[in-house]
Amino acid sequence: MEMVRPDPVQPRRVLPEPLHIAFHQNRMTPTQSLREVVMLVQVAARQRGRPFRDVLELLPNPDEEGETQHGVPLSPEEVLLRDLVNLAVTIRDDGQVNPLTVVDVSQGVTLQFRIETGERRSWASWLLRDFMAGYSGDGMIPCLVIPTEHSSVFRQAKENTARSGLWTIAMARQAALRDNWQFEQTNHNSRQTEPERDANTYITGKYAEFIQW
Repeated sequence: MEMVRPDPVQPRRVLPEPLHIAFHQNRMTPTQSLREVVMLVQVAARQRGRPFRDVLELLPNPDEEGETQHGVPLSPEEVLLRDLVNLAVTIRDDGQVNPLTVVDVSQGVTLQFRIETGERRSWASWLLRDFMAGYSGDGMIPCLVIPTEHSSVFRQAKENTARSGLWTIAMARQAALRDNWQFEQTNHNSRQTEPERDANTYITGKYAEFIQW
C-alpha cells in the first residue's frame, strides 16, 4: 500500500483541500491524513448532536433514507467519511473485486506507482487497516499496472462520473485535464512512427478488459 499514491491532479479529491495539499507535499502520511479527516468529522457530528468514537458508528441506519441521520442532514464531511467507511466494510467482507489501475512512476531503485483509477478504494483500504478493529489483511492492495504511454485521463474521468456526479470545481478540473491530454495526444500522434502506432494498438487490445470501464 505504501508504494501506491494518489494522483495529485485527480479532479475528484477525497481529502479536503488543505489536507490534500499537505499530503501531496509529503507533510502528512496517509494515516495522519485520515486521522485529521476523522477529527474534522467528529467535530461536525458533535455540532449536530450525534457524537461518535468509532468510525463504524457512521454507517447508515437502514431505517433512514438519503443523507440524513436521526432526522438531521449530514454535513459534507460526514458524507465523505461515511462513504469511505461503507467502502472499507465492503472490502473487508467481500474483498476488493476491482483492482486499482496504476502507472509506474518509479525513480531509480525506489518503486512508486501513481493511481489512475481507484483512489477511493485506496483510501478505504487505509481506513480499514488503521481505523477499524480486527483488520487481518496483509497490507497489499490489488493493482493493474498500465503502461505509462497508455495512461488516460478519460479512463479516470469515466470512473469519476460513473461512481457519482462530480462537483462543479471537480468538473472544471476534469475538463482541463481532458483538454490538455487531447492536445498532447494530437501532438504526439503527429510525430508517431508506424511501428509506434502498431505497438499502441497491441497495448489497447491486450488491456481492453481492464481499460474500457
